[in-house]
Amino acid sequence: STYTPKTTQYDNFSQRIVFVEVSYLNLNSVFSRYVTLARSSYNAGTPIVEYDTSLMKKYPREYQTFIFFHEVGHFKLGHLGTSPYFIASWPGIIPKEEYDADCYSIRHLKKNLHYSPQQLETVLRATDIYEVVQTGSPSVREELLSCFYQK
Repeated sequence: STYTPKTTQYDNFSQRIVFVEVSYLNLNSVFSRYVTLARSSYNAGTPIVEYDTSLMKKYPREYQTFIFFHEVGHFKLGHLGTSPYFIASWPGIIPKEEYDADCYSIRHLKKNLHYSPQQLETVLRATDIYEVVQTGSPSVREELLSCFYQK
């Protein structure tokens, strides 16, 4: 199953974020070799998180929740402006916006969803696998741990 957030989520303009199932999200043209689990954008001014159910359901609930709140983080942190936007991750390079959205998500999981260290480890294991397999990028484990334990 796929586990979208149980509570209504809003962008930094107080607009409700819509979660939309899609099949096989691939990042077109030059990015076509990368497959993503979810992405955030504005469509006619509406904040939308598209997610690929067939891929998401392969991951544990804790990681799915991390991914959804990562996408919400892009809206909350103002990464998207008000028009469609995509942050590309080249092999070995993860843009600051992606780190910031990761940190937003992991802090939300701890503060609002009361994730335990065991649930964090589930997220970290899934992240290790996804990051290396999908992007060729190094693990973001240390960054996530730093965000989780930061006061």
